[in-house]
Amino acid sequence: MANGAPGTPPDDEAAPRPGATQAEPAGPSIDVTLPMDDQDHLRAALPWEVASAAPQAVPTDATTAPVTRWPEPPALVGMPSGVAADLPPVWAVAPPARGSAPSAAAYDPLDFGFVAPPAERPVEPEVDGPPEPLAAGTDVSATLEETLGHGRNVVWCVTLQLAWDELARRCSSPVAFEPRVAEPHASLARHRAAALGRRRLAGAVDAPSVVVAVASRPADLAAIGEEVVAKFGRPPALLPRTLRPREGVVFTMLQKSLVFDPPLRTGTMRFRGHEVACFGDGSPDGGSGCADPRIRALHDAEGGRECVLELETASPHDRLIVAQLPPGPTLEATIAEVFRRCAGELPRVEIRSLRIPTLRLEVEHRFREFQGAVVHNAVPEPLELGEVAQQIALSLDHRGARVTSQAAIPVLALSRPPPPRHYRFDRPFLVLLLRREAVGPYFAAWVENLDWLTAAS
Repeated sequence: MANGAPGTPPDDEAAPRPGATQAEPAGPSIDVTLPMDDQDHLRAALPWEVASAAPQAVPTDATTAPVTRWPEPPALVGMPSGVAADLPPVWAVAPPARGSAPSAAAYDPLDFGFVAPPAERPVEPEVDGPPEPLAAGTDVSATLEETLGHGRNVVWCVTLQLAWDELARRCSSPVAFEPRVAEPHASLARHRAAALGRRRLAGAVDAPSVVVAVASRPADLAAIGEEVVAKFGRPPALLPRTLRPREGVVFTMLQKSLVFDPPLRTGTMRFRGHEVACFGDGSPDGGSGCADPRIRALHDAEGGRECVLELETASPHDRLIVAQLPPGPTLEATIAEVFRRCAGELPRVEIRSLRIPTLRLEVEHRFREFQGAVVHNAVPEPLELGEVAQQIALSLDHRGARVTSQAAIPVLALSRPPPPRHYRFDRPFLVLLLRREAVGPYFAAWVENLDWLTAAS
């Protein structure tokens, strides 16, 4: 991309001809052309000058910014900056790309208003120079609260959350979690357990795309395996082969395929200076022709450097969104910012081309901070967690997106009772009287001070 602010002509184009007056531009450049039959209207009605086909330097005065003319079709230039507060000044006319027509604006001589067309998206040249040194590594996040911006990829999938939700349904209240690992891993385990407990995402995926099951005996394992093969055509890798007495497992698996029909184009591009495979559509050299109509802009800012796009697939109930914007402090905050930006009016942009790096991901992670933790309030008896594991695979290319993920939480039923409790109502408390079959009380009292209490003798 050429140096300068968005919309500024490249350096080799913006240099004024010898003898032209030079001044610091006061705003973004805007390309405007008019039909030939509108030029007479313009000359008669407005003091602005219409460029001829020959290059020339435009004289400047106190109200007109200097411009440089190129041998292009007639263009409206030199709009006085103080004519109307709601009309931006036109201080330069950038030449169109070779072989392409200049951009146009609709001119209405009755109200002298200009209706800008959808913003033309010039194709940015690949950045030359040495590739950026990039750290390798992928973090598998148990929740969306994983931090971003530290040079590592971060991936999250709902399968672990679904497994935790299923575990929580077998507890008398939110999971009473006690880690059995040393610090700082114990603090990490508590933090992730609390974050998992704050969410219930059972409705995040459709039933045909997911399996959520609990096994407490070998026959359950066989039934789960049959369901997984019937739905997804492959055996579950994280499901144990057998269970010993008092062992169990909470298992989830998700598989989704969002297909581009027909497929998009393939090619190469540079990602942070590195040559990579990519997919997309449109004219790679910036020529005429728009990208595939299945590509829709939901947000556009900073001259296209920040954008949110939706790619339509053959799955009408699923959405595929790609967003390029500065990361927030966490994955969750970044997702929220994407939705916030998409809440406004759709940008009026014409998409000429799209290139997205092809992605291939296969990762398995063991959340060892959970191993050995005790869930005291599981019903009918406490449970000890085994090695919690999750697998995630993603392919994103010209054919579409395919996600496969599994998660397993092994558990061991503990015969020992929970630690003994000593209950003392030494803080404000509630007293209710109600019939056993009633849904509401016939007496209620909240105790917060000493008015009703009896002093000890």
